[in-house]
Amino acid sequence: MNQTEIAAAAHNLRRKGDLPTALVLYQRLHNQNPSDPVFLAMLADALVASRQAGQALELLAEFNHSNCSLFVTSSAQLSTAKAKALLALDRWPEALELFRNVVEQHPAWADGWNNLGCCLLDLGRDAEASARLHRAVELDPVHLEATLSLARLYKRLGDLHQSRALLEQLLTQVDYPEARRALVAVLLRLDDTTSALLHAQKLLQEESTLEDQMQLARVYFSTGDIDAYIACLDALPSRIWKGVSTASLAIGALAESGRVEQARQRLATLLEHDPADANSKLVQARDLLSQGNFSLGWRAYAHRLRLPSNQIHFNLESNWSGQPLKGQTVLVLGEQGIGDVCYFSRFLKPLLSDNPRCALIVEPRLLPLLQSTYPDLYSFHDPAEISLLRTPLVRIPLGSLPLLYGKTREQIEGHCHQIRPRDADLICFKGRLEQDAKYPIRLGISLLAGRPGDEYQRRKRSLPIRTVLEQLSGHPITLVDLQHHGHPPEFHEEVERLGLQVLHYPGLTDNIGLLAAAISALDGVLTSQQTNAHLCGALGKRGLVLLPPGCHFVFSEQALPTWYPSLEVIRAGRFGCWDVIEQELPLRLRAWLA
Repeated sequence: MNQTEIAAAAHNLRRKGDLPTALVLYQRLHNQNPSDPVFLAMLADALVASRQAGQALELLAEFNHSNCSLFVTSSAQLSTAKAKALLALDRWPEALELFRNVVEQHPAWADGWNNLGCCLLDLGRDAEASARLHRAVELDPVHLEATLSLARLYKRLGDLHQSRALLEQLLTQVDYPEARRALVAVLLRLDDTTSALLHAQKLLQEESTLEDQMQLARVYFSTGDIDAYIACLDALPSRIWKGVSTASLAIGALAESGRVEQARQRLATLLEHDPADANSKLVQARDLLSQGNFSLGWRAYAHRLRLPSNQIHFNLESNWSGQPLKGQTVLVLGEQGIGDVCYFSRFLKPLLSDNPRCALIVEPRLLPLLQSTYPDLYSFHDPAEISLLRTPLVRIPLGSLPLLYGKTREQIEGHCHQIRPRDADLICFKGRLEQDAKYPIRLGISLLAGRPGDEYQRRKRSLPIRTVLEQLSGHPITLVDLQHHGHPPEFHEEVERLGLQVLHYPGLTDNIGLLAAAISALDGVLTSQQTNAHLCGALGKRGLVLLPPGCHFVFSEQALPTWYPSLEVIRAGRFGCWDVIEQELPLRLRAWLA
């Protein structure tokens, strides 16, 4: 191949995600042409992308020293490569100045405006970034990176329709697979599953990648076609997706859709073939824990720490090897989400009894609640504070404490320790409710589950808004909106149509301590399987939780009384079918009101 062909091959490999092989080709081009600034810029840019920014700067410095005239004539490409390296090393003031110099010297170069815009995006200066990215698109209407960056910015700001319009406009001119993938994600957020499916299927007709096949699977799931979702995964039986086997994902989907026996049969076969499959062991753990088999369940649950994304807070590592903990200095590592902290935190009580010198590191929003619940526990969120603790220090993940203190149902129930908000927060919120509530019965409500953008969990656990709200109409109830990230416009439209009183307190769900106080001040909570269900149960407050098939193990029929005895549940019979709401919810509401 000639040099042009080698460069094109390297660009293509990089676009497909094979950066190591592309880097070899860029290095080859530079070695063959050490005085060519274009090839040096390509190599430096690839080094930055592969997290070798320091080496990129060294190369550029050497070239600058020995080829001063060439550096001047090729200032745009080389300055851009240097700026990207500086930005990767967190030397953003120097990087920003270089990016600005490039657009001043080359105002018609779309890449320059795109690079400046992306730098400003990294710095959180969205408005400035938007103007520069728009300028890049004006200069080059088919500029892929600038369009993708603008679409991501609009998506993050909640303007999904503008994000969609940008991507669709680009695709009318050039059929970029990257733009189509981004468009599918936006369409799913807009709940336009029909269009999302068409675009996902078109991707498979072109250069099909594992990412495209998995995206098609997610689209099928979002349409409610669980069988097509599992079929997509089954077509990739031996592939690894983000460190997880596709075979184990299919088994997990079977279990979560209520086909438990079929999932168990396939799981047994997979574990016989690959007993070390971490995600399969996690699926097995959830099944065992749902049945109340805690001894075996927790041992299988330990395999979660072997997954690529184990969700230990601040990426801290455990050094606990399974030994008993008594009379030692222990640091408990917070992990996963708020719900996990709610049901695992009960094991902090016996740990404190065995080890008065205990500490806990968790994400900041959980600190007020844990500090009010466990005042004798040193709780913090800044990893730098670990250096203040005595050594030697045993680090144990929060979810591993049941291996010591939760091997039986009796142990779990005996260690029940309700979380509690601060008294001042509770008094404050009770006073506000007395002022704002029109009716004497006050219920919290949250109908959606899963983070925005997580189509899998949203589809599985979220409730039909109109159906639920219609069951509440006509009752003397004041509702308090407890939805994390807020309910969609449909919720507010239905509330107005039905004449319901719903109180909204901006920022309430951002402060978990205040949210816990709000739940404690209410008469109950009506929710889907999400954070508020766990908070309500851990607070010992009355709650009514509507559950999908294959629900979380703490809500299973065997385990619910053990973990959250204050909660009542309504269980859907089939995946994606919520007919049970109209059948059971009115009866439960009448009982609550009585």
